[in-house]
Amino acid sequence: MNEGLVADPVERTARGERGLMNGSRCLLAAVGVLALVLAAGAVAGAAWWENGRRSGSDRVEIAGRAADRAQ
Repeated sequence: MNEGLVADPVERTARGERGLMNGSRCLLAAVGVLALVLAAGAVAGAAWWENGRRSGSDRVEIAGRAADRAQ
């Protein structure tokens, strides 16, 4: 009935089924994890970059107002 399902680990290894350590599945999992890490880093980097740009422009604006008041 369930010919594709083999419960015996020795028989599964003999057939080349090793779960996640099977070459293509392991590589696919590693690429997936790498993609998630890169996506999270890109989002964090973009937020950090935008925060730095915003604070830099605020400093220029504050310095400009201070210069206007000094005149």
